[in-house]
Amino acid sequence: MDYIKFLPVGNGDSILIRAGNKTVMTDVHYRSSEEHYDIKPEIKEACPSNHLHYFIVTHTDKDHVRGFDEIFHRGKPDKDWNGKILVDEIICTQYVLDLKNPSQEAKNLVNEIRRRNNLVGEDCKRDGNRLRVVKANDKIIVNSRLKGHVLSPSQNELDAAFPKEDQDKFINNTSIITQWVYQDGSDSAVTKMMLGGDAEREVWERLNSDEPKERLEWHISTAHHHCSLTPFAKKDENEEYQDNADAFDAINHPIGRNAFVVSSSRKITRSKPNPPHYKAKNKWLKIIDKEDNFFCTATHDNDEPNSVVFELSSKGLKKSTKNTVSKPIAESAGLNRTTKYGVE
Repeated sequence: MDYIKFLPVGNGDSILIRAGNKTVMTDVHYRSSEEHYDIKPEIKEACPSNHLHYFIVTHTDKDHVRGFDEIFHRGKPDKDWNGKILVDEIICTQYVLDLKNPSQEAKNLVNEIRRRNNLVGEDCKRDGNRLRVVKANDKIIVNSRLKGHVLSPSQNELDAAFPKEDQDKFINNTSIITQWVYQDGSDSAVTKMMLGGDAEREVWERLNSDEPKERLEWHISTAHHHCSLTPFAKKDENEEYQDNADAFDAINHPIGRNAFVVSSSRKITRSKPNPPHYKAKNKWLKIIDKEDNFFCTATHDNDEPNSVVFELSSKGLKKSTKNTVSKPIAESAGLNRTTKYGVE
């Protein structure tokens, strides 16, 4: 069964897409203590024969890379994996390769990326050795069903991060934003998925002028930056968020009347700490105009953490009532009428 699954990792991202015989994972935020939801079994379930076909690291904030070393194999692929998962191909930006002082959480992943980057010849093409460095307008062709279009970072956004003493200040705007397009057959419904990482207002403002409408459309989207206000607004000199109409317009491209938003975050409340921002949730609700179609991974199961799962098929997108796709799931109202830009 093909699906997109948002794992409950608090304020962080761990997103799985299964399409045909391929699995793509965007970011990881794994914590092994008993107080946290254990995402490892669901990652293993999505990776037959202990192979993950693509791992995309949007950026190296700790809540997007933590625990990589505990789940995934590092080093030569012919070494003993010790029960870990082999990542056939890692996808990242030049920012990650050039990072001067990776955090403790990011260090092992960055070292693995650099190991792969230093390979030459046939070694570069082997499962477990492949690396791809992407930026805006690149394509990620997974198979005939799943294709990604990289919207960000642009070269200017990458350049703005270097050379800087305090790289962490600029890291969010180096996030990989991907519009994924799923279609199981030429005559079947198209499903568009927007994964926005932690990109902030400046990036979305640029996308509003640089990208055609169809590149910004989605049937399902992350509530970017863990339902933060930063994709929509920027703080002024009084530390108050000021909205940006162009950024809002870039994000405001749901398809039809049954689009979905998932906040990979802590429980959303009116109180601090932020994110998530309660005001940001209200902005998303204004966009989709349907509160039942907004989900938070921290409260998905009777106010407890659980994975948010959607089945992908030739008929479009279906919301699952379970955290697994191996059982029957309830259909959502039809996202299966083909339009010029996809499904409505």
